[in-house]
Amino acid sequence: MWLDCSPLWRQAFLISINMAGSGGLEAFDYLMKQPQDGYTLMIGTTTFLNMALTQDVPYDLDDFKPLLSLSRDVPIIFAKADGKYKSIDDVVAACKAEPGSVSVGHGRVNSTMHIVLQSLEREAGIETSPVPTSGGAEALSFVLGGHVDLGISIPSTLASAILSGDIIPIAIADEVRWTTEELSEAPTIKESGYNVVLPGNIYLMAYGDVPQERLDVLTEKFREAMNSDAGVAMWNTAKVVSGAELTVEQCESLWTNLRVTMTEYYRGKGELYEG
Repeated sequence: MWLDCSPLWRQAFLISINMAGSGGLEAFDYLMKQPQDGYTLMIGTTTFLNMALTQDVPYDLDDFKPLLSLSRDVPIIFAKADGKYKSIDDVVAACKAEPGSVSVGHGRVNSTMHIVLQSLEREAGIETSPVPTSGGAEALSFVLGGHVDLGISIPSTLASAILSGDIIPIAIADEVRWTTEELSEAPTIKESGYNVVLPGNIYLMAYGDVPQERLDVLTEKFREAMNSDAGVAMWNTAKVVSGAELTVEQCESLWTNLRVTMTEYYRGKGELYEG
């Protein structure tokens, strides 16, 4: 996706256009052909990163700069509330006793959820029975229906089921615990001793040598909009956690850490593109 903020930006208008062709490559190509003035921006996600790490793409990750996090997300390992798994330790113990005995619905292959599962297997030295699904909603239905023991998805998909008591969040893949209502009791995977940290933030990104003073203005104005009454109401309705409190430095650090984690993940699988 790209955001065209040119002349209309001065009139407080913003054009948002979804360009999904070729897995997003059409959007990247368009962005790179625009003047590097900050008026045309991009939404950066793990999909954008995955493409650059696993295939030949016409862009260099170093040329993109995250200005702020539009939203925060985190993979959640969850189970049916009346199931037998209540913690990561329970899962690890079961897999140690009988490898492959715990089934996990994780979304699509090489999705963030799938990578979290594979990272946990590597860190804990265990083997689960992974079950690809079309996404988090199907993983949730598989858990509720008793078809799999565990699932992995994100807060916006799981919030209602957690708050209703149908499922419990076993752990989240972040550095620290979240304070949102549905996740206030959920520990991090790291608390069980396994370094699995893969938050899925969505970033507003600029391309090229955009003047810093313009980047500062853009960041400030977008943050003001996100913190407005209308912005807060939108996040609450969508069950999405705003990333407005994260500084530019924090966003850059998170993005860098994500790049390192994903690079090592694909290198370990022999799928890292190094051409």
